[in-house]
Amino acid sequence: MKLFSDQYVSPTLALNAAEMLAELAERRLTGVWHTAGATTVNRVEFARALCEQFAFNPVNITPTLLADLKLASPRPKKSSLDVSKATAELKAKPLALSDALKRFHQEWKGQS
Repeated sequence: MKLFSDQYVSPTLALNAAEMLAELAERRLTGVWHTAGATTVNRVEFARALCEQFAFNPVNITPTLLADLKLASPRPKKSSLDVSKATAELKAKPLALSDALKRFHQEWKGQS
C-alpha cells in the first residue's frame, strides 16, 4: 500500500467531530472553527499508528512521495487544520491521534 510520507493531514474520529459540531450548534458559536483531530501526521505515520493500535502488520506500508504517483489532480502537501481555537474554547476537545485510535478501536470491538 503506497502512502504519502510528504503529505500531512489531521486524522479525525467522526464521533469527535460530531461532538464538537454539536457543541458549536448548541452554544450558537459562529465564525470559522476547525473541528479535526489534534495531531498532524503524514499518511505513513497515520497508517503505522493505526496498525499499532489494531495489531496489524505494517509490512505492506510503502512510503512514497506525492510527486512519485503523478496524480491527475494536484494534492496539497499540508492538508492539516489548526484546531487551536477549538482546543481553547470547546468542552469537546479535538482528540490526539492516539486517543482517537484507542476510542475507535474500542468502538470497533463493541466496547464503547
